[in-house]
Amino acid sequence: MVSNSHFEEWPQQNTAARRSGSAGPLFKVGTAAEYLHDARAKERAACIPEAIHLYEASISAAERGNERAVLAEALRRLAVVLHHRNESARARDFCNRSFKVACALGNDILAAEALNTMGGLAVRTGEIEEARSYFQQALERGGESREIRARVELNLGVLANIRGQLVEAVRHYERAVEAYRATNAGRTATSARASRSRSGPATCTCRACAS
Repeated sequence: MVSNSHFEEWPQQNTAARRSGSAGPLFKVGTAAEYLHDARAKERAACIPEAIHLYEASISAAERGNERAVLAEALRRLAVVLHHRNESARARDFCNRSFKVACALGNDILAAEALNTMGGLAVRTGEIEEARSYFQQALERGGESREIRARVELNLGVLANIRGQLVEAVRHYERAVEAYRATNAGRTATSARASRSRSGPATCTCRACAS
């Protein structure tokens, strides 16, 4: 799952502020970030219609408040949910919007997240070369972040494995393991996935669309 701890902290701070009766230091009750947090919770609980409604509420609130970082994230996550509902065209549109918002903001990390997700969407629809291009762009944009580099290298490994390029797949998996170890995230899961890849071709398990 894609890490978004920088967003998930915000609603927690606001909850504490509500309990104390004071205004939150970062946002008011019911703002875009809070809707985004609630949408993530509903998505994890498999309450998909509610999650979609909350993502849309987050997008609307972010647009009204000019909260472009939250807007980019909400658009991207809504794209993933829509894709899993076989609404691939809408998913691409939302993800493209996320990328454009991130670029306008000058946030390479959010732009890389959007590119990584677009790559995952392309893999799921069988557009392998397009997916590879998106993943490479994601590395160029956000490769300085170990977490993003780990996820993108993992996806490139999955892609190489699908194409039967096992040596290249292992190289990508090893880079992913190295990056995950550097961030102390996903070490066991990534090592196991890399080990399984050596046995032969696999189906798509991209970390972009599983977020």
